[in-house]
Amino acid sequence: MPGMPLVEAFRGDLTTQELCRRGRLKLRRFDPPGYAEAVAFFSDAREGDPECAVSVAALAEAYSHWGFARKLIGQESESYFLLAFENACLALEMAPELAETHRAMAVCLRHRPRRGPEQGLAEASAAVRINPYDAMSCYELWRAMGHDPESPMIHKALALDPALLTVNNDLAVSLMEAERAQEAGFHLRQCLRVNYENAVARYNMVLLLACRGKTEQAQTLLEAWLKGPDFEPLVRSGNASLADPRSTGGILL
Repeated sequence: MPGMPLVEAFRGDLTTQELCRRGRLKLRRFDPPGYAEAVAFFSDAREGDPECAVSVAALAEAYSHWGFARKLIGQESESYFLLAFENACLALEMAPELAETHRAMAVCLRHRPRRGPEQGLAEASAAVRINPYDAMSCYELWRAMGHDPESPMIHKALALDPALLTVNNDLAVSLMEAERAQEAGFHLRQCLRVNYENAVARYNMVLLLACRGKTEQAQTLLEAWLKGPDFEPLVRSGNASLADPRSTGGILL
């Protein structure tokens, strides 16, 4: 099991609901430090109330996103995906009537396919059917359907939660693919307002600048933003993009 981080917060007197709320706030960063803190909060919530399916589903989502982030930079990820899938299965068994449990399974199946794509689509559809006003569920259904920038589902997710980083990032990537650079730039700037340190949003901004012919600026940002051995795979990909901007695509979360 991945090592649990130390979080600078005293959580012993917090309710399960409050622990889950704080975990969700950390998860919204969509970066490894946020995932680590989210897992800590959700684990405390589950320990305090083992019957809380929402905290189990949230653990599944956090581990799945964390595993994907680690996979992007060449770190071990399979144990994270396994923890995600185990928690998603348990959450669905505990509370199949909740949107959160179906969404958690959809996230897990997208990041680490274990069944056919139709199963992920079915889980995301169930989540939206149960709660059509949850931005993350709408986003997950959009991803399961293929991330078309014209889909009403992604625009519904954006309307429900305009600051949601993963919605803005992935919509930006789909707009880049459609050669709608100005709109893509708007959404990437939204991402960086939410979490300026987010490596995926930074990488996608570098790629966008390269696609717009701003190679020098893109190179400067690549060198300034993605420093250290952890980011070497992204830097290599970024350098390839600077040489041939159409050779690599943006990163979806």
